Amino acid sequence: MFPITSKHKLRNTIMVLLLVFILLAACSGGERSTEDQYPPPIEKVGPVDGNLNPDSVIIDGSQVIPFEEAPSGYGVRVMGTMPTPCHRILVDEAEPDEQDQIFIDLYAVSKPDEICIQVIEVFDITIPLEVFDPDLHTVWVNGEKAGQK
Repeated sequence: MFPITSKHKLRNTIMVLLLVFILLAACSGGERSTEDQYPPPIEKVGPVDGNLNPDSVIIDGSQVIPFEEAPSGYGVRVMGTMPTPCHRILVDEAEPDEQDQIFIDLYAVSKPDEICIQVIEVFDITIPLEVFDPDLHTVWVNGEKAGQK
């Protein structure tokens, strides 16, 4: 049998460290391209993109609040849950109807091929209202009057 010298120990240590470095580099995944990224956490949209799976959100509460960033000076704060942390909320806000009601639909979307932990994700967002007069309009979020739940 060959005696193990300090030269052999050093070479073995270097080989192990090199192997660990290669494995870590391979698992890092690197930067995602913009094509792979989700839409922003809140996005105003029309119909759902065919590359995303629509899903429902559960609304725990909503209310109209002053919101300086909105064109009208008001926003709708919505609290609720969505199916997973990988989902993003999409908003479809309609113009006021003939009864001065503003209907907002929220839904969650995810990529169909994405693997994600199955745990409910809580959200608390404010949606800027394009048009709103507190003396005239009422706001409905997913079929419920804002401030009524």
